[in-house]
Amino acid sequence: MSCISWNYRGLGRPRVVRAVRDLVRHENPDILFLAETRQGNRMMERLKWRMGLGNGVFVDPIGSRGGLALLWKDGVEVRLQSFSRFHIDALVEEEGVPAWRITGFYGAPVATKRRVGWNVLQILAGRSNLSWLCFGNFNEILWRSEQHGRRDRSEWQMRDFRRIIDVYAFRDLGYRGRDFTWANNREGTAFVEGRLDRAFATASWTALFPPAMVDHLEHHVSDHCPVRVLLEGDNDAQRLQRRRRVFRFGEIWARDEESEDVVTQSWGELRGECKIWCNPTEDKRVKG
Repeated sequence: MSCISWNYRGLGRPRVVRAVRDLVRHENPDILFLAETRQGNRMMERLKWRMGLGNGVFVDPIGSRGGLALLWKDGVEVRLQSFSRFHIDALVEEEGVPAWRITGFYGAPVATKRRVGWNVLQILAGRSNLSWLCFGNFNEILWRSEQHGRRDRSEWQMRDFRRIIDVYAFRDLGYRGRDFTWANNREGTAFVEGRLDRAFATASWTALFPPAMVDHLEHHVSDHCPVRVLLEGDNDAQRLQRRRRVFRFGEIWARDEESEDVVTQSWGELRGECKIWCNPTEDKRVKG
């Protein structure tokens, strides 16, 4: 199984839609998390078929900012647990493997709001003891060595991030490929790049998928690169290579554009800053 996270800033542009569709065609992910979609539910319902992924749940942007999507292929069993403007959390069920959870996360781009996102992670950590994969754009680095360029990160920002990772015993899954996942695309002394996108997992998750590895994929349309998690490591990579030789994109992917997700919304508010909606129906599967 493979999971991809990509922060790409807006699906309203045809060039970006083509880039995401091409990513899905080429990498054939089982689960895809997208951040900063900048599109509402109705538009995302239409776009998911163009991407070749028949199932999904979406978080609307606030104005023209934000927006999240978690999409998955037919045949993959995903059970939505909760979502907010910072995350989408779900359970994944595979034959022969204990159920595990996946969280797509988007850290606040404004440093002073970032602690609200860390509080969301704190709440999520207390809701389940299942093996946990958490990936996405955290908009933060752990150490100064993870950023290159003129601007320095404040020590308190990195310290807050490290504290969250330590408290919940997350393990950085590392990576293959380029060192930095984001660049501001400026020139000269104004140029900055950093490792803002990554994948963390609990010890029980890494024990469940010991060969798992992370790749920083190439890209051309975003200031962030896609991050791919291969649960079976090189075995997944070999299977993907074989699939690429025979994969075809046909009209069957464009079926039923008017289908709608029905999500039961409930629960509370996080310090007046961020509402979290949870699905209280444990057996309900969210389908596209």
